[in-house]
Amino acid sequence: VWPVALAITVLAIAGFVVVACSSSNNGNSSSGTATVNTQLSDPATCEAPAGPFSHVYVTITDVQANTSATASSTDSGWVDLTPNLSKSPQQIDLLGQANNQCFLATLGDAQQLQAGSYQQIRLMLADNSTAASLSNNQCGNNAANCVVLGSDSSVHALQLSSESKTGIKIPSGQIAGGNFTIAAGQTKDLDIDFNTCESIVEEGNGQY
Repeated sequence: VWPVALAITVLAIAGFVVVACSSSNNGNSSSGTATVNTQLSDPATCEAPAGPFSHVYVTITDVQANTSATASSTDSGWVDLTPNLSKSPQQIDLLGQANNQCFLATLGDAQQLQAGSYQQIRLMLADNSTAASLSNNQCGNNAANCVVLGSDSSVHALQLSSESKTGIKIPSGQIAGGNFTIAAGQTKDLDIDFNTCESIVEEGNGQY
């Protein structure tokens, strides 16, 4: 696994996708379909007092995968790995405690998909304009994604560019082994790993 910085205007995700932490089940299915569990993790090394943040909340609305390494966000072939998130977005504290030894959260339910080799992943974040419609929003009514400073517990919106529209692109170079391959009848975990410490930039105007 090798992390590669992916710069996206203000929010930069230094991340990678890795299949780990749970065993895969090889079945005898001839249907050509497999099952994937999409999960999120983060090495919480910039948490206060060692770092500036006590919380980093992101609201995820969808995760998609494509077998083409060059597909754009509007091309065909995208597979929705978390179809229920569009109606019920999931807000996750990237500095929170893992719900088991590996993962911060499971994104939606296990999803069937066509067996194959998936070359890129896209992670959609909620637009801050939708903040008021989110239930139990830890960022308040002005942001769907935010940081909470450890020094004074103040809340600051994370300013996004296209993440809510075209998603955070995770290309093959940021996927362990270069692709996410799953065979018919198999069950695998897809772990999207955020590197929070390298993902947030404070600008001169005080925005994050």
